Amino acid sequence: MIGALRAAAAVEPSWSMTAIRMAEIDLQTRGEDSARRWLSRSDALDPFSPAAPIIRHNLLLAEAQAARSAGDRDRAAARLRAALALAPDDSGVLLDLAAFAEPSSVAVAMLQRSLASRAWAGPFVNLGNLEKAANRLTVAIGRYRQAIATDPAHAIAWNNLATAYRDAAALPAALLGYRRALSANPATATTESNLLQALQFDPTIGDLQLAIAHRRWSERHALQIAGPRQAFANPCDPDRALSIGYVSADLGRHPVGFFLLPVIEAHDRSRVRSICYATRDLADEVSRALRSACDAWVDSSRLSDDSLAARIRADRIDILVDLSGHTAHHRLMVFARRPAPVQATWLGYFDTTGLDAIDYLLTDRWEVPDDRRARFAEEVVTLPAGRFAYRPPAYAPAPAPPPSLEAKRVTFGSFNNLGKVTEPVVRIWSRILAAIDGSRLLLKWPSLEDAGVSASIEHRFAAYGITRDRLDLRGGSPHDVMLAEYGEIDVALDPFPFSGCLTTVEALWMGVPVVALEGGRPVARQSAAILARLGLRELVAGDEESYIRRAVKLAMDVDLRTNLRSGLRRRMSESTLLDGRAVAASLEDAYRLMWRRWCRNEEESRRR
Repeated sequence: MIGALRAAAAVEPSWSMTAIRMAEIDLQTRGEDSARRWLSRSDALDPFSPAAPIIRHNLLLAEAQAARSAGDRDRAAARLRAALALAPDDSGVLLDLAAFAEPSSVAVAMLQRSLASRAWAGPFVNLGNLEKAANRLTVAIGRYRQAIATDPAHAIAWNNLATAYRDAAALPAALLGYRRALSANPATATTESNLLQALQFDPTIGDLQLAIAHRRWSERHALQIAGPRQAFANPCDPDRALSIGYVSADLGRHPVGFFLLPVIEAHDRSRVRSICYATRDLADEVSRALRSACDAWVDSSRLSDDSLAARIRADRIDILVDLSGHTAHHRLMVFARRPAPVQATWLGYFDTTGLDAIDYLLTDRWEVPDDRRARFAEEVVTLPAGRFAYRPPAYAPAPAPPPSLEAKRVTFGSFNNLGKVTEPVVRIWSRILAAIDGSRLLLKWPSLEDAGVSASIEHRFAAYGITRDRLDLRGGSPHDVMLAEYGEIDVALDPFPFSGCLTTVEALWMGVPVVALEGGRPVARQSAAILARLGLRELVAGDEESYIRRAVKLAMDVDLRTNLRSGLRRRMSESTLLDGRAVAASLEDAYRLMWRRWCRNEEESRRR
């Protein structure tokens, strides 16, 4: 058919409909440039052809998609606006254009226009995303439910609804939502990763079940693209300086960025060369410091998994390190393609990735004791100096005296992700409050800005006899303000089974002792590991009753709290927790052992 049309165009070059049809075909087969040439020919022959605007509209949409894929947001938005001018009621264009609109009120108006054109799930989902970004979770949940009412099999709506429920501390509803999303679209690796992360919050799932769930993710997704191992051009010298690639979407103001920076700055350049593959475009003081400290920075935010894997292979990375695990925006599918001879996971996740393509997991002896290594798909490598280093921000205020000295009442607190406040946590924290007359609990997290979320937390504590006046619920704030608010807390309560990490370190730096309940899975041992590094095992409990006793004893002993508070910064400064060079040296030693093993295996393989 295409040949016949080309012949017709040659015989009768003045027939505009032939040019129109060729533009339509070439848009699908040869690309935008060829389609544009045919469309120009049609316009010259018949500028009033009724079919031309349709082809021009489709061409603009194709150009917008190409610009978006190339990361050219301005060009993409311009093409979408031109397409909208041709079809003002095109609900799909309105939906796409809303993603580029600033401020959010303009995006909302476009999405509402899209809904006015036809009732469909897409605009409801995007309206929910805007509300969620503004911490209006109750409204966001309503929007996602409207999307699902319109399309009950809309996997993205179910996934986003689940995430909103997780952030609102409604874990059972979140787990159900993720499973419904997977039922609608079982092939979605991202949704299944979200479920794996949400299961870390779940006190009812066994550690073995959790490990098996990670392995199943790999079987369903990563193994489907894993081909035969390819040869690498990396020189097989066991003692040369190594190229280490760090892959993360969180190379900025994020716990990963905070913990990575002291290590990158301390790396011995005679041993390793660090290359950061930033898979999300973040611009803040931490990302700028990381960019300055590493040897090379690759903006990978617009690269597909295939393209990023090809870039890493071309860069001859010796050891590729995942810093995300199954957290948001991860690039595990890049690792599944094995672009580097040796691959490891470190820092950003708290469990096995489940991938055969990742050879090692870097951690410490407190989070993963020897008797718990069997649950990992990776070989566990212990870092003697600890899993990470912390650098306190210069703007952190000095620790305040115990607030109970002036307030004449004890204040417990937690600045952890509200999703960690599961039903067992509410029950145990309520018992602690009930044991000390007049005590109160200060909770702080951005989602508490939502009145519906706060009311839900109040209702859950009320079920255990804790009245509203004993709760201080606060939303988000700038980091320096948040750190200063630790001055209002006497004792920090660590949640379980998903314990704190950066929140625990920050509480301790601000002079607030943290009581932790040590569990079995790695995420349930983070705070216990931090306290062990500081020689504060007496603040770590092995069961719920011991956790209650330790929290109550610490709250009642003013002298003990005062002494702890005054000495915590010195204790931290003298530990490896603030020693970026010690942690970097541990990593470099581990990298060297991994590399020498690979070289040895390569040499043996070549001799066979």
